[in-house]
Amino acid sequence: MLRLQPIYSVTKRIIHGYEVLSGPLPAQDCETFFSSLSSASHQTLLVQQLNIIKQRNDYSRYYLNLPVALLSDMFAIEQLLPELHNNIIIELQDPENISRLSPSAARVLNHNLNLIRANDIPIWLDDIAPALFDDVSSLLFKFDGIKIDKHAFWTLSETPEHLRQFIYDCHTLTQNVTVEGIENIQQQRVATRCGANFLQGFLWPEIHIQHPYLFTYCYP
Repeated sequence: MLRLQPIYSVTKRIIHGYEVLSGPLPAQDCETFFSSLSSASHQTLLVQQLNIIKQRNDYSRYYLNLPVALLSDMFAIEQLLPELHNNIIIELQDPENISRLSPSAARVLNHNLNLIRANDIPIWLDDIAPALFDDVSSLLFKFDGIKIDKHAFWTLSETPEHLRQFIYDCHTLTQNVTVEGIENIQQQRVATRCGANFLQGFLWPEIHIQHPYLFTYCYP
């Protein structure tokens, strides 16, 4: 099953786009499964997701997740580029792995991110938390947008001035900041008042697309 999770624009008060997610599936922890996928398997899944999106034949923006390992693979990126179209946004999904890159791998990552952007594909950073901010700040590449991790949001929102400061810090790196984990009106109000540009979470109903090939793909 493909899940399209809405991303809400605070200024325009409309659904800005959708994050593309696969699963969850019965009796399986898909988050654990997908985090352990090889680059080749993740690349295959991404192509499948893109093919399903193309069938929707609309003008919505779709955010697709790629891990650092795949984004650091020059051959894989060169293969994927022809599949990407101008309504696609790429998200670097695992910022915790940036600091683990060797200097040479970090240079390849920077090169590949610039190559993707040169093809008019925006690149966002997903799931940032305060502990990862310095690693992200040290990158030569500057992202088109940043998403604040839902757990970080839930913790920071207990003290709104801390959330406001972190959103401000993120705005020093990019103009666009999304807060994830919005599940009720109160959370929406707090994130908005603290400076978020976009909001994402279960407050807005997902679109589910049944697709047998993707469904069976999740099983080892």
